[in-house]
Amino acid sequence: MIIVVSAIAETVIYQNAIITCLKRIGINNHYALILIPSLLFGISHSYHYLYIIFAFFGGLLLTWFYLFVLNNFKYAFWLTVLLHCVYNLIAALLNPNPIQYLFS
Repeated sequence: MIIVVSAIAETVIYQNAIITCLKRIGINNHYALILIPSLLFGISHSYHYLYIIFAFFGGLLLTWFYLFVLNNFKYAFWLTVLLHCVYNLIAALLNPNPIQYLFS
């Protein structure tokens, strides 16, 4: 459950809302549009410094993917949510206690 809910919420916040706000204030540089949401995504996972690092790199992938599909395909939001769900599932499976992670 947490895999899907967090993927939707974080895609709304870190890809959709932040990129929309950045574009509205005139930031259209592709690198800035990827880097700023990724930094915020990493910082929001501040449970441990390793979480921040992994979340930052995951944010780079998710944000790049969102911008790529936004410019080239329909359903950018839902495709990014799907990729985020896969990312979360892998994180859950790599967790020492995946059952607790999945159902917390």
